[in-house]
Amino acid sequence: MKRRFLSAAAEAIIPALLLAALIILHPVSIDLAVERFFAPDGTFPLQNSAALLFFHKWAKLLTVFVALGVIAIAVKDRAKISPRISVTEAGYLITAILVCVGTVSVLKDMTGVYCPVSTTFFGGTHPILAPHFGFSLSAPGNCWPGGFAGTGFSLIPFWFAFRRRRPTLARAGLFFAILFGTVCGVIQMMRGYHFPSHNVATFLLDWSLSALVYLAFLASSLKRSHAARFIRIPQKA
Repeated sequence: MKRRFLSAAAEAIIPALLLAALIILHPVSIDLAVERFFAPDGTFPLQNSAALLFFHKWAKLLTVFVALGVIAIAVKDRAKISPRISVTEAGYLITAILVCVGTVSVLKDMTGVYCPVSTTFFGGTHPILAPHFGFSLSAPGNCWPGGFAGTGFSLIPFWFAFRRRRPTLARAGLFFAILFGTVCGVIQMMRGYHFPSHNVATFLLDWSLSALVYLAFLASSLKRSHAARFIRIPQKA
């Protein structure tokens, strides 16, 4: 248990440090180089693409369906000796997904970063800004970290939930989360609504948060285990 705790702590700290480095370095030149590929003449031809708008509208529901499926399976199997998804695993998954989605949503309202299409480099009126962290939930910009990429990256908790008991499912879940999050992020980049660093930030943030929630569940499990051992200790007369 101690090794699992230390491993999860490292998995929370390392991406958090990488996220801090990304914010400090603020790779504007890389962001611009990538976005200029999607807007060679300074405008984004796919900004209002019907296909991309359709995907942006409906893809978010996939995460909701996954969460509902997790709950349904856990409830159905709760009396089984070897459930497909245990109640604890489902509790962790839903909690971590909500923490990831909620944190990204709050940060988008706080950090005051504009989307590429709103900047002077692509016909807008605003500068490219690094995220700043104030206490206002109504900062202008609303573009950091990448929210749509978080639709996929918020499923990273599948890796933590199942990697010990069902490693094949854990790997498949992680692969899907990264693939889906990357596709969602690239689509928004094609439309001019995120720089690549915005989506990388979401990935690092969601991984760190998933590990932190996992740590909380591990700590709770460890506490219950210690309490159970204490109860079983025979008391002297």
